[in-house]
Amino acid sequence: LTALGLNPGNDFEGAEFLHLPAGTYEILIEDYWDGDLGVGQIELFTLVEDADKFSEFEYYGNIQSAFPVTSALTPPASDEVIDFSQELRIYENEPVGTIVGKFSDSDADGNTFTYSLVSGDGDGDNSLFTLESNGTLKTASIFDYESDDLNYSILVQSTIGGGATSQAALSIVLVDDPVDNDSDGDGLTDLEEINGYSTYELIEGTFTWDEAKADAESRGGHLATITSADENAKVVAVAGGNSVFLGATDRTQEGLWTWITGEPFEYENWNEGEPNDLNGEDFLEYSPTVQKWNDSGRVDGIQYILEKTYTSDPLLADTDGDGLTDAQEVNGFSQYEMVVGGFSWNQAKTDAESRGGHLATITSIEEQNAVEAVWDGSVNAWLGAD
Repeated sequence: LTALGLNPGNDFEGAEFLHLPAGTYEILIEDYWDGDLGVGQIELFTLVEDADKFSEFEYYGNIQSAFPVTSALTPPASDEVIDFSQELRIYENEPVGTIVGKFSDSDADGNTFTYSLVSGDGDGDNSLFTLESNGTLKTASIFDYESDDLNYSILVQSTIGGGATSQAALSIVLVDDPVDNDSDGDGLTDLEEINGYSTYELIEGTFTWDEAKADAESRGGHLATITSADENAKVVAVAGGNSVFLGATDRTQEGLWTWITGEPFEYENWNEGEPNDLNGEDFLEYSPTVQKWNDSGRVDGIQYILEKTYTSDPLLADTDGDGLTDAQEVNGFSQYEMVVGGFSWNQAKTDAESRGGHLATITSIEEQNAVEAVWDGSVNAWLGAD
């Protein structure tokens, strides 16, 4: 109360102003004038922006408490809470019943809120969606980007346990099929940005499976999981000629293989006769000689494949606004510097590594142009191939 500038002992009569920010508040009012409510019941009141008072309510009595009520919408597969005013997105060709998001409200008393679509300003597309009482918003139609409207509006009502309500209009944008579409032109498909784009790295060393799992997690990733032939091809390319641990085990129940991420263990690439649980083998290992999997129980230690997954906004080329496109960040953005000195190739290699990098490698015309941009052309320069 002190933080809000209220004195619980004061009586506020008639239309006397309360100096609070504009917004929606819960107020516990005792002995007030409105006879429709019993003493001590809770209602929501809106504080209008152009006057520091409650709109459409005249009250008498002693104000006991005041605090904001927050409203938010949580997009699917995300813990990020966004403001009502921010646009939501739906993707074409998704089946009826696809989750768009889930509303949530909270207040200081932990009251229960329910939700519904209602008539009023902003309800133009209510019929194309369903809203469960728990706040889950779903599609009620299949949308087509090429023929349907691209913008939709719904009116959502939130009801507190005592019966008071508040409403908000919400905008929803239809986005093209994300499978092959790259809406923001950053080099990643919309589907990759929505579901997460994985990168793979060979981590050298001698690890047991448990040590590899812990090391991968300490690096912000996990032991690589493989759920498709495409992912398998990427892991094979990164592993090269090395035997490596992958992120699956049947240690909990023999013969029941599970990925450590909880993804379905449906795609398989076992070598002939594997898995055979020879001497209690419980961990997944990739064998480069046959490019297949086998169950492993080795304790001498091998290398492993680290997987990191990134998600980003399919409509923003630089989601975090740091000057690098999302594709540059997930694929690893290289910076080049001309280091002047009289180095042999081996000396240059050692010096580059001591600076936290390596001799420049060039795998595309874009990288060639970037190297030429920092090379002044006055002297020859070593590159990282031998």
